[in-house]
Amino acid sequence: MSYRTPIVREVSWLAAAVPLAVLLLLIGIASLFAEDAFFFGTAAFLAYSIGIRYIVPREHRAGIRLVKRQRFAEAIPKFEQSLTFFERHSWVDRFRALVLLSPSTRSYQEMALANIAF
Repeated sequence: MSYRTPIVREVSWLAAAVPLAVLLLLIGIASLFAEDAFFFGTAAFLAYSIGIRYIVPREHRAGIRLVKRQRFAEAIPKFEQSLTFFERHSWVDRFRALVLLSPSTRSYQEMALANIAF
C-alpha cells in the first residue's frame, strides 16, 4: 500500500515579490562591478537562497525527511528543535520572505507545531 505524506505549500504572492526584488537588486549591484551582471547577480542570489535554506531551517528539513520516511517518532524532536530555534529567533521567522527568501504563508513555528501534531 502506497502512503503519501500530506505536504501543504501555501504561497503568499505578496511575499513572493520579495525574492524577485532581491534578485533584481543583486543584478543591479553586480552591474556596477561586472559586465555580465545578470550572471553574477543570479549566481549570488542562488548561492544565498540555497545556502540559507540549508543552514537555518536544517532541523525542519531533517524532520520533513523523517516524516517522508514515515519515521514519525524520530521526526518529533527535530520539529521541536526547529520550533525552539524559531521561537528564540522570531525575527528570522517574521521576516522569512527577506531573510530566507521563503514566500510561505505559514511561519516555521506554525509548520513545526502542525508537523508535531501530524
